[in-house]
Amino acid sequence: MSIDSTHEDMTMNGYANDNLESVLGIKFVDVPDERFDKMKRKLQIVADQLDRALPKIMPPAKGVLNAKLSANQRNILNAVLWPQYAKRHAEHMANLTSIPIQDTDEPMVDIKDVIAKRDVSFTYSTLPFHEACGNWAGKDRVMYVRQEIAHKAASVFRALNHREVRYKPHLEDCWRPPEVQKGLYIRRVIRIARENPSWDMEQVKMHASSLTAPAPGFAGHQAGAAIDWQLRRTGDENFLDSGNYYAEGGACSCLDFPYLTFNQFRTRVFFLLTAHMGAFKVLSTENWHMSSGDRGMVRGEIKMATAKYGPIRSFNKQTGRTESYEAGDIDVPFLIDDQIQELVDLAGALQIGGKSKPDYKDIVRRFFNAGVAK
Repeated sequence: MSIDSTHEDMTMNGYANDNLESVLGIKFVDVPDERFDKMKRKLQIVADQLDRALPKIMPPAKGVLNAKLSANQRNILNAVLWPQYAKRHAEHMANLTSIPIQDTDEPMVDIKDVIAKRDVSFTYSTLPFHEACGNWAGKDRVMYVRQEIAHKAASVFRALNHREVRYKPHLEDCWRPPEVQKGLYIRRVIRIARENPSWDMEQVKMHASSLTAPAPGFAGHQAGAAIDWQLRRTGDENFLDSGNYYAEGGACSCLDFPYLTFNQFRTRVFFLLTAHMGAFKVLSTENWHMSSGDRGMVRGEIKMATAKYGPIRSFNKQTGRTESYEAGDIDVPFLIDDQIQELVDLAGALQIGGKSKPDYKDIVRRFFNAGVAK
């Protein structure tokens, strides 16, 4: 996909070489004109509802897949493409530390209440926080974001509800407490190390940091500026196929990934463009994550000299008042390299591919006494 826009991530051109595609038996077909035109008509309705111009949409350079990728095709493409995508994203993330944060102290609000008042049809996740998340393990997710974020998202979601579009959002995750963000990073390090036993600490660190924020200042969720969500059909409640599952790490979740059927391509176009027209940016490695006003938003269509939302330690649910991090703590890593190495060693000691799993309660006791997330 190539979209005529200044939004830097709105391309799907991360192809592997032709020889590998041939070996894998990957076959492309032309995008069906009738379905492509129908998609554009629906997107135009969303654009009209948001009072925005619809960017020009181009089909993927090689067309769309004639069939969904098999597990083997996915695994091989991921092995080839993911290191390239992750390296690029890690370099981008490293540059974000130079972006100053001047928090506006905008209050936090319950996004469920805001969008319900706009008569938006939606659903939300009832899954608790992961067992790696310290004192928050097993507790309900916190569906709160900054006030402006909630109202902008409500406009996007209401446009998707239009009777001629008939899509609805399913909220997955919003604000994350410090322990949650740190715990999810710990979990990610262990997962990456287990799935790639030959990788050294630096490789594991780079890949883990490209998928989960390694410090508070990188985390749009901690700033109350990010929303993870998926698209569902109104009526049957089925999730739209995007070619990956929520929170999947790897090439298939990246915006550049071009190996999609038409249905998967359409889902990604809808998510990306509706977020874009709502003044959000989609994270390049997570096609379910949109944010606005945080550090990750300074590059792209909306240019900012500073970020207006920084990470917050906590907030008052009654008043929405936030407690910010001390300036010196914003970019302090959740884990130092020695701790990451310890987690890599731990992962190596577990049964690779078997039923053995980390004892997260023990890990939390050992690792939550260091870093900024105490």
